Amino acid sequence: AQEILTNQLQNQNKQFQELLHHKMVEHEKELEDLNEKNSKSLDEEQNQSHKREQDLKNELEFLKSSFHSYKINLDKENVEKNQIKINEGLEETAKIHE
Repeated sequence: AQEILTNQLQNQNKQFQELLHHKMVEHEKELEDLNEKNSKSLDEEQNQSHKREQDLKNELEFLKSSFHSYKINLDKENVEKNQIKINEGLEETAKIHE
């Protein structure tokens, strides 16, 4: 009778060890899947972040370029206005001296 109980306990222990091993393998697989999913998600977020950063850099370059062009045009306009005033002043001076 004791031998039968010992065999039953050994069988139960073996079944428990197999079940425990099976559960461990399942949990390791789930953990690997979660890690892979998180890694993909992080990669995607990094790619989106990099794209946003690149878009912002492009916008900034466009704004710098636009501002530079605007400033050049404004400077030319001011030079032309000043030249007109100088010419008008010279004409008035010439009329006064006539």
